[in-house]
Amino acid sequence: MPSTNSYPYARAALSLLLLILLVLNFSKTIDSQAKQPLDASFSRALITFGVVRSINAVISVVQGTEIAIEPGGGSV
Repeated sequence: MPSTNSYPYARAALSLLLLILLVLNFSKTIDSQAKQPLDASFSRALITFGVVRSINAVISVVQGTEIAIEPGGGSV
C-alpha cells in the first residue's frame, strides 16, 4: 500500500485544480457567458410556442367550420 506522501505533486495539482474551480464557481464569468445563449433559446422557444398555438387555433376553427353548398339556394 503506497504511503500518503508518495504522490506529492499529484496532490498539489489536485488541490490547485479544486481551488481554481472554487474561484470560478463564485465568479460570474461563466454565468454571464452562459446567460446570453440561454436567453436567446428561451426567446426562440417562446416565439415557437406562440406560432404553434396560433396554428392550432386556426386548424381548430377550420375543422369546426361546415360549408353547405346547395344548388339553387334551396335544400334538395
